Amino acid sequence: MLRRWRPRPSGQVVTGSVVFGDVIQITNVGGDVTIDPSPRPYRVEPATAEAAELTPDRARAQPSRLLLASYQVVPFTGRTRTLDDLGTWISGPDPVAARLVHAAGGQGKTRLAAEVAKQCAAAGWTVWTVTHTATPVPGSRVELPSGALLAVVDYADRWPVSALQALLTQLRQLHARAGTTVRVLLLSRSSGFWWQAVAKRAESDGIETASTALPALAADSDDNRLALFTTAAAHFAKALHPAYPGPWPAPDLSGPGFAQVLAVHMAALAAVDAHRHGSEPPNHPHAISAYLLGREQAHWQELNARRESPLTTAPTAMQRATYVAVLTGSLPRPDARQALIQVALAGDPPTADQLIDDHKVCYPPADRRTVLEPLLPDRLAEDFLALATPGYDPSPLTDDWTLTAPESLFDGEDPRPWAPAAITTLVEAGHRWRHIATDVLYPLVRSRPALVAAAGGAALTRLVAIPGIEHSVVEALEPHLPPRPACGPRHRRRRDHDIPDRAPARPD
Repeated sequence: MLRRWRPRPSGQVVTGSVVFGDVIQITNVGGDVTIDPSPRPYRVEPATAEAAELTPDRARAQPSRLLLASYQVVPFTGRTRTLDDLGTWISGPDPVAARLVHAAGGQGKTRLAAEVAKQCAAAGWTVWTVTHTATPVPGSRVELPSGALLAVVDYADRWPVSALQALLTQLRQLHARAGTTVRVLLLSRSSGFWWQAVAKRAESDGIETASTALPALAADSDDNRLALFTTAAAHFAKALHPAYPGPWPAPDLSGPGFAQVLAVHMAALAAVDAHRHGSEPPNHPHAISAYLLGREQAHWQELNARRESPLTTAPTAMQRATYVAVLTGSLPRPDARQALIQVALAGDPPTADQLIDDHKVCYPPADRRTVLEPLLPDRLAEDFLALATPGYDPSPLTDDWTLTAPESLFDGEDPRPWAPAAITTLVEAGHRWRHIATDVLYPLVRSRPALVAAAGGAALTRLVAIPGIEHSVVEALEPHLPPRPACGPRHRRRRDHDIPDRAPARPD
């Protein structure tokens, strides 16, 4: 239950804040008391406007970290029309409104949301970030010093629809009780059935909803690719190669592989780092990913070989642990131990703990309550899965262990807490890498269709939209899909995770 607390003449008082979860105060008790705190499936925290600190040594050891939105290495540019549109939405008359911004991975959704949050904070708004958790968390208290709130929800398509609906309901209650103006900015790779279910419920509760598709980069727009490359290279050079100001020759950016902001930034980063090492910069998107991932691999090797406090984990084991982390996402330590044991990277909890601790050195957790922080950004992580899996051009990352590891993650009778994240990541990688779809994802669907179906409507919608999806994959899923609802009030509604009624026709 969400409450805004007001001062009372005496006793314990909470003011200027919001409490998510039940708050129980008990006085004058003469016997035993049992309390059920009713955990929530999401965590609400104040947004941080300042850039996270990235030391020069870490930036040079792992250049890919310069791509992360949290460090704000490259100033936000472009998206003028979208920013103006969102500004109009935020300042509109609706007391409570939700807006979905969706686009392919690497299109700059997180940076866009950070810019919106920055502008709102400068205007005196309270800004929260809301994160879904695989394991429900106890109630929490967050400050609400103003009468206007922006809540940013990333990866919204990976939430259960019921959890999104519960969040929107609580924020609507906040307005009803405190008069707070509320805006909820949701980010996702896709819209579709899951968003329709959320929007329909929200509008029935008096919450205005809308969605915006973030367009890909066009060479003749204010998001000019060459200009983005030049700007990004200049800022990356300040962090990696300040002795050389450029110029930085750009590859041919006209192809579809550079239609995302992140793809252009990755090209700029690889160009700067390659010059620093005296090597030829890669030009093709896949080669750029391979180059940046090779720098990660070199970092694992350096940590293992250093004289002072070397990591006990060998580079091959670290690569495999990184692979697991990309699939599972960050986890509480007990779950992380179990995941590493299931893929045979550890034989017992103490061995798993050693691997986890070494992995934390390479990828410090953003949330100290979790471990196995994944390689980021997501698009580079998906490329890592693909380049580590046999089926594409052989590279130093290729490891046949990856052909069986995903299946091993799902061993056991109970669904593992990391299952939805792993399925979603494989689906996204399968959209751009054919061998991930055919050699990893499709066999998993055929062997464990119920588990894949439980990943949710958004993941299934993306799955059946993979170009050239094999008909046998759709057939394996069919018995596990909820029945198509008929019109009329007597027929039951779909489950929380809405999914498509049928897969699209198989392309010729």
